Amino acid sequence: MEYLLRRLFESWTGPGALDRRLFTGDFIYDCGSNIYTTDVWLDVSKNELPLVDANVLEISGNQGEGRLVFEFVDPVTLLHHKVGWRVTFRDELIAKVSEIYPERRGDRSNKPNAPA
Repeated sequence: MEYLLRRLFESWTGPGALDRRLFTGDFIYDCGSNIYTTDVWLDVSKNELPLVDANVLEISGNQGEGRLVFEFVDPVTLLHHKVGWRVTFRDELIAKVSEIYPERRGDRSNKPNAPA
């Protein structure tokens, strides 16, 4: 299922909307504070600018679940971000994306409410 993770990354970091064909009909994106359905996430993504310096840091997956960790520079703010997603697969499509907080060894600064 790594090929689906790569297609998700390429679709999300490029210009325009995400590719609807990657997702199940009942797909949800859970970013912790909000949960989005397919239509909402696709609608929001269609107006986003392509990300700058987007690089995959980790990609792994099996039949049921995968993990994608990547970094990029926001094209508007020029801030560097590191993002991690846990991806659930069903029927060879993406059923759910849950945001996770990847951390570098010894670095907890990107976790909410993490002690310094």
